[in-house]
Amino acid sequence: MSQNKKSGIYFLIAAISFVVPFFVAWKAVETRPAPRPVPAPDVSGVDQGIWDYLLKTYVKDGLVNYNLLKKDYLFSVYLRQIGTCNPDALQTDDQKLALYCNAYNALVINGVIKNKITDSVNDFSISAEVAARTAEEFKREAEEKEAKKQRELAGLPEPKVEKEEEEEKTEFFDIRDHIFAGKTVSLNHIEHTLIRPVFNDPRVHVALVCAARSCPAIRGEAYTGDAIQTQLQEQSALFANSSQHVQYDAASNKLMLSAILSWYGGDWTAKYPGQYVTWTNKNLDPPKDEQREAGYVQWIDSLTQDPNLKPHLADALSGKIKVGFKKYDWKLNSQAEPKKRDPNKAKGGGFGSGSVPE
Repeated sequence: MSQNKKSGIYFLIAAISFVVPFFVAWKAVETRPAPRPVPAPDVSGVDQGIWDYLLKTYVKDGLVNYNLLKKDYLFSVYLRQIGTCNPDALQTDDQKLALYCNAYNALVINGVIKNKITDSVNDFSISAEVAARTAEEFKREAEEKEAKKQRELAGLPEPKVEKEEEEEKTEFFDIRDHIFAGKTVSLNHIEHTLIRPVFNDPRVHVALVCAARSCPAIRGEAYTGDAIQTQLQEQSALFANSSQHVQYDAASNKLMLSAILSWYGGDWTAKYPGQYVTWTNKNLDPPKDEQREAGYVQWIDSLTQDPNLKPHLADALSGKIKVGFKKYDWKLNSQAEPKKRDPNKAKGGGFGSGSVPE
């Protein structure tokens, strides 16, 4: 081998040896997790920096790592903070809305974790009796179990109990076992009492996440009072430009939209009045085409960046094509592969971020 070739090889090895450490260091910085925050609550008693850290650490591409999140003590810290917080101490509506959105999403995740849900929140419910239990009732139940044990030891027969009718079920979003601002509330209470009628902003539907695959992806950062208007607009744009939520189906010649827009379409009416589309009411016998207010189509049109979709949106508003709604995928928004849902358990018609308005 010539001296020049040997020199070239040595130079290449030296160059690689010099560059590789810098590349490795750069990748280490790039993939380094967010620094763990030291809790520093604001005037409401909540440190949104904790929730921001948890989202940046355990959420990727809109999917949640429930298994790791539940082991992080900061999640428990954040739940305690929102459990005792004082929203009225915040000065602006934007600050309050950010708190409510963050708290709702955190409590949904906590509900999934503590109820050990691995397939779908839409398949989970508890009996109405359990949902309404008080501490006194749990105490009485313990006493009854002890009395039964004593009867068995004494060889006494069990008293006859009449067969009860099948119990009514309380579904995931109606269960009152979440502590927020010093009160025990349901997730539906937060959304339908504290958020929707107070703030009158339909964009909250792309911020509140129901732990399902068809929900808008959970944002990988906390909402803040200073940024929430921008954050909601960004979430809206992501929603409007995702084929998961908005799509023209050439085979049926329909504009196919997320079922969220069907369930909560009225929330867009005040913002975009006078817009109507044709849809097929399948609940009638026989099914019948009807007109319904649909300000959300104009909302989507203002956000979409797809020039091929624009004409179909215009056709929907002019009545040239019908609007349909996509089937909702209720599988858990987990980074782990969700368990296969039992079709016999699956419910229809409900929406995870709240009951479907009549």
